[in-house]
Amino acid sequence: MAEAILNELGAVNQMLLTIGEQKVNSLESTGVLEVEITKTTLQEVSRTVQGEDWYFNIEHSIRLMPENTGYIMLPHNCTKVWQPPRSTPMVVQRGRRLYNMTNHTYTFDRPVTVSMRYFLDFDDLIPSAAHYIALRASRRFQERITGSQVTEEFLIREEVAARAVLVADDASLAGFNILTDNQPTRSTVGRDRWLR
Repeated sequence: MAEAILNELGAVNQMLLTIGEQKVNSLESTGVLEVEITKTTLQEVSRTVQGEDWYFNIEHSIRLMPENTGYIMLPHNCTKVWQPPRSTPMVVQRGRRLYNMTNHTYTFDRPVTVSMRYFLDFDDLIPSAAHYIALRASRRFQERITGSQVTEEFLIREEVAARAVLVADDASLAGFNILTDNQPTRSTVGRDRWLR
């Protein structure tokens, strides 16, 4: 089923089906309240799920250059920045700018190398992440609109199975091998993923 939901429209239609509503052909403003609620719910759940450190939404060794002002501006979809231990200068994300904690300033006189976590558009997610987010959003949407206990129990089972697939994909992408490693070989991200 993960392959069937590769885009936002498919996710919204799945969510509508959980309350017995007809599918829509477009995500443009429809004036239908349920469609607007599905889009909002899907965005909320996607932000929550992508707020975790997954291999698919993290990039390492990103070299950031200061602008003429000395500021280092971060992409709009950057949700987390970090460095290896004992890096200098020490930095942290504050709003859309990088803050120099070593010198207590927003200005930098040289490039900084960091790792970043991104909030990806739904259509850019790996299929297992899109499937899990769509199912989790379907459950939340159904709770808000109809509150059917039977539907909720079914969706919970589907959601748990989808999360297991996502966790397995994440471990595979990170190069984790439970027989030979105690952490991912290409990243320290997701070490406790299978414990959640």
